[in-house]
Amino acid sequence: MAKDFSKMSSDIMKYIGGVDNVIDIAHCATRLRFRLKNSDIVNRAMLEQTEGVIKTLESGGQFQIVIGNKVSLVYEEILKNNKNLTLGQEDKDSEKNKNVFDAFIATVAAIFTPVLMVMCGSGVLKGILAIAVSAGMSTDSGTYIVLYAAADAFFVFMPFLLAFSSAKRFGANQFLAVTLAGSLVYPNIITAINNEVALTFLGIPLVLLNYHSTVLPIIVAVFVLSKLEKMLKRIIPEAVYSFMMPCIALAVMTPLSLLVIGPVLTTVANGLATAYEMIADIPILAGIIVGAFWEVLVIFGVHWTFVPIMLNNVSLYGADTLSSLVAPAIFSQAGAALGVFLKTKKQDVKSLAGSAALSGVFGITEPAIYGVTLKYKKPFYAAMLSGAVGAVIAAFSKAAGIGAPIPGLLTLPCWVGNGFIMFLVACLVAFVGATVLTYLIGYKDENIVNDSSTNAEEIMINKKELNKSIQTEKTIYSPLRGKMIPLNEVADEVFSSGALGQGVAVIPETSEVYAPVDGEVVLVADTKHALAFNSNNGMEVMIHMGLDTVKLDGKYFDIKVKVGEKVKKGDLIARVDFEKIKEEGYPIVTPVLVLNSDSFTEIQAESPKFVTEKDKLLTCK
Repeated sequence: MAKDFSKMSSDIMKYIGGVDNVIDIAHCATRLRFRLKNSDIVNRAMLEQTEGVIKTLESGGQFQIVIGNKVSLVYEEILKNNKNLTLGQEDKDSEKNKNVFDAFIATVAAIFTPVLMVMCGSGVLKGILAIAVSAGMSTDSGTYIVLYAAADAFFVFMPFLLAFSSAKRFGANQFLAVTLAGSLVYPNIITAINNEVALTFLGIPLVLLNYHSTVLPIIVAVFVLSKLEKMLKRIIPEAVYSFMMPCIALAVMTPLSLLVIGPVLTTVANGLATAYEMIADIPILAGIIVGAFWEVLVIFGVHWTFVPIMLNNVSLYGADTLSSLVAPAIFSQAGAALGVFLKTKKQDVKSLAGSAALSGVFGITEPAIYGVTLKYKKPFYAAMLSGAVGAVIAAFSKAAGIGAPIPGLLTLPCWVGNGFIMFLVACLVAFVGATVLTYLIGYKDENIVNDSSTNAEEIMINKKELNKSIQTEKTIYSPLRGKMIPLNEVADEVFSSGALGQGVAVIPETSEVYAPVDGEVVLVADTKHALAFNSNNGMEVMIHMGLDTVKLDGKYFDIKVKVGEKVKKGDLIARVDFEKIKEEGYPIVTPVLVLNSDSFTEIQAESPKFVTEKDKLLTCK
């Protein structure tokens, strides 16, 4: 992780297109979340090469930069150096192009992200108090009462906090929204509920419900409030707007919330809880679904859709069992990263996997997912399997988390209570199972070929379809004019390790690309950055023009040949604007590989030097 957060924040802002391209910025536990005016101008290649950046992705209408548990420090540095950035304000032009599902995800994330850490902290404090009580602490003591007030305040007054963040998202007056929340839990109304007093509003019977700890009613009420505010702004004279708008808005929204919005959304909330309970009553099904696929949802950012369900469970039952099923999925990712750490002999992989495993144990799985398990695939599958097994055990335990916390080592006290021991066993099974599976069958250093920067799957050729006629000695000529370097100097492990085949690389100085052999074109990548040939004498040769250039999507590549076309050594096969590619921030070093290296007893590379299309690069024997 980068220690120079000032430089890191500066680079991030530069590569996303500057302050002028940012609508607003927020962050969660591990990611910076931008809403951008134009994501097409983002230099993702340079972003992902920035030290400290794990991954970039677009989800829920947001451009997300995965950083890990230091994200808050980067966020603060960005705000410090960019005073004009806005936080969460709406931009309607950008919202028009967002589909309904993306808008929903973005809304849920915007509302719940600001309160997430406080919720987790409150849940942990509740768990610690539960342990203290079981150890003999009196619930009548002043110490317990004070600390329990601190722990429970978030959940009792949750409508106030959600009103504030909802107003920010929907563009309503935040203080007016909090006042509306207060009207729903006003002491006289709570007293009437407790005493079962029948009340009416203008003769209409009120359905009196206790809205303490509720989730959905206040969110929808604030959404309606935001629309009412805009309508009132058009009809109330400017001279009296500042006090008449709040007056009318409260007079309309409080009874509307108590008469309609509250009862309807409470019914919806009860329905969601019932539906969840129906699935949770089938532990094997619930465990497999959540344990295996939770981290898949995290990858796409849609796990936020389940946060309202978790908080709704807390509102209705005082605790949440869905988070209990999520915990093994999180620990399994940490375990898979640990398995890679224990198995690999590559220091760079070991360093990354070790730090990712540590972060995962504390509930932050993005470094493990993007840096290790998803990158090498099999560890991710091992984590899915182990997470499913652990979640099934957790489902049978019936353990429930206080406050729907983010599962991790430090938040385990939130689950103290019924089924706690079995829940711990579930997390341990997921963690150890993923570690063992990854170590035994999920990872080998020599099989590191799945790297998104090289799009290896696209460029690997079906060897069964290639000509296997082997002759005594075969020569590959340079496809470029430029400086030839050894393959192990290429700054991409997929190439430098020889995983795709032996070869060399050329740093081009001109735009022309020539056929390196006599033979047939067998691959032209869809993004035009890679070509492969089956030579007439049995060599399988690939030219990969630049590193990570798959992301250019064909830009700057003018390919002169097509699959199936016969070529002669020295034929012009492409023109590539390497200068433009370099200006875009991509390395232009071009590996030339023998994909069927195992078909030869020896492959000799020429000494590093300046080469032209007439010079030998490789000799296969």
